[in-house]
Amino acid sequence: MKAESFHIKTKIESFGEGHVFSYQDLGQSDESTRKMVSRMIGENKLVSLRNGLFLKPRYNKFLKKNLSADQTEIMNALLRKEDILPADHTLFYQLNLTPQVPMRQAFLINSESREIKIADDLFYFIKSPFLINRKNKKIVTILYCLRNIGKIFESKIEDQILKTKSLIFNLNKSQVKQLVNLSVSKDKVVYSALLGALLCEIPEKCPETVTSLLRDKIKTKISKLNFNAKKYLIHASDWGLIE
Repeated sequence: MKAESFHIKTKIESFGEGHVFSYQDLGQSDESTRKMVSRMIGENKLVSLRNGLFLKPRYNKFLKKNLSADQTEIMNALLRKEDILPADHTLFYQLNLTPQVPMRQAFLINSESREIKIADDLFYFIKSPFLINRKNKKIVTILYCLRNIGKIFESKIEDQILKTKSLIFNLNKSQVKQLVNLSVSKDKVVYSALLGALLCEIPEKCPETVTSLLRDKIKTKISKLNFNAKKYLIHASDWGLIE
């Protein structure tokens, strides 16, 4: 066995039973790697799932069969493999904004919306309003949260605002600039206004030179937000959220 093949085999064998992975997790996808994975599938040491995912099976002695892939394992493997982000209740559950465990996992994706079955679970992929890449995932998550404030009925609006502010607070100043630039160039005025109001409440993260970009975009008063969030924002009047 070649050294490269032995390395891949050893790495796969180091995974725990029930682990779901892709070629990205192996660090390479050349011909020798694919042959080794294919060989291990033929030896029933791996199970090929959909979308380039593989399962290291876990055998249940009581049921006398291999267990299906765990939904969380599939979700984490997808997040490592693709330029995607948790969306809808998948995200809100992770942020503790809803107590309800999602019936199906949802993700933002750069391509068209679709539903895919992997193992025994359905995964829903929603076309992202913003282009997702490896470097801007935190930023796109914040913009997505801004769009959904007031639409998560299982939590209070003020909790949704506080959570979004905490996500912004964890950005560095360079990321805040990226956040503002993406909002100015791609988002609707109403959401840029809300972002501006939030940034006014954490001024240490947002110098005036950054907020001025938002002010240039917001040239007209916005009489009403469709999610009635303005009353929770101290600086709402500064950004045309109140007449």
